[in-house]
Amino acid sequence: MPQLFSVNTTLTKAQKQLYQALNNLLAKKPVEMISVSSLVTEAHISRSTFYLYYDNVRELYEAYLSDLVAELSYLANHVEADADPYHFIFIKITDFILENRRHFQNLLIERYDAYFVKLWKAGIGHTFLNYFPDLSRSSNIDLKFELVTAQFIAGITYLLKHDNLNIIEMDYWVQATIHQLLN
Repeated sequence: MPQLFSVNTTLTKAQKQLYQALNNLLAKKPVEMISVSSLVTEAHISRSTFYLYYDNVRELYEAYLSDLVAELSYLANHVEADADPYHFIFIKITDFILENRRHFQNLLIERYDAYFVKLWKAGIGHTFLNYFPDLSRSSNIDLKFELVTAQFIAGITYLLKHDNLNIIEMDYWVQATIHQLLN
């Protein structure tokens, strides 16, 4: 399983520190309440280093979300040739999310972020079209993608809220729902 923020190979150590500091602060307060001062203190870097990469906290936050979605898209688009894409993608992404639980809890539970969900849904839709190109000719494709992506993200959110949930059972129900929606 790739390490978090390993897909964007241009990220520096300082940027990764800022991402981690942002995540730590997001557990305590919404992004609008996070200051550059609190970020640089948490990240143990200078203000000038922050401004070398970002103009403000919002720009850092959007880069963080984009890189997080890029990680998820990378995982989803690297399925073993003989694997069932539904199952393989779900298990790989679920494992990755559980390994990086705090980042996703902040964005899906603690401080639900509709922008992050929108970015992620677009990535999921793109992935499904890669594996199932015939879907693009399907009737009501936009509605189907909305339902599939909402189901997938709802399953992940439920998993993050319930530690004792059986991942295999959840995988079965999410897959069954997705198959029913797409067929």
